[in-house]
Amino acid sequence: MQKTLRQALLITALLVSAPAFTADTGPVIALRAFFTAVTQKDYATAWATLSRKSQEGIVDSVADGEHMASPDVRKLFDTNDPSIDAGFWESFRQSSQAETFLQVAMAPGGARNGSDDSVVITMANGNTVALQMYQEGSAWKVGWMETFFPSNKVPSQ
Repeated sequence: MQKTLRQALLITALLVSAPAFTADTGPVIALRAFFTAVTQKDYATAWATLSRKSQEGIVDSVADGEHMASPDVRKLFDTNDPSIDAGFWESFRQSSQAETFLQVAMAPGGARNGSDDSVVITMANGNTVALQMYQEGSAWKVGWMETFFPSNKVPSQ
C-alpha cells in the first residue's frame, strides 16, 4: 500500500514539474478544441476558445457590416444567439476551412508547438501555418484575428 502511494506521489510530482507544454498539451489542445467546436457547430465553445482580441475584432467587423453597435453584437455572440449562427458562424466555418484544419491538426504530428505562443500546423501539401495562441488567465486561446487579420479587420461576411 505504501509503495503504491509513493509511486503515485512520484508520478504526480513528475507531472507537476513537467515543462509547461509538450506536443499534445496547452495550445495544441486548445486549437484542436476550437476546430472541433467549429466543425461540430458548437459555436458557444468556439467563441469561448477565441482570444479576447479575436473576439473584439470579429465583433467590430460584424458591427460595421451590419450597421449595429458593437455592444449589441457582442451580446449576440456572448449569448450564442441563433442569428449569429446563420449570419456569421456558417460563413466562418466554410471560409476558415475548419474541417480541413481539424483533420490536419488531429493527425499525429499535424499540430505542434511552434514557440511559446504559436501552434504550427503542417498541411497535406507541406505548407505550414503558425497560428498565434495566447494564454489568458489559465486557458490557452486561439488568436485567429491576430494570425490571419493582424490589422484587426476581417473581410465582410
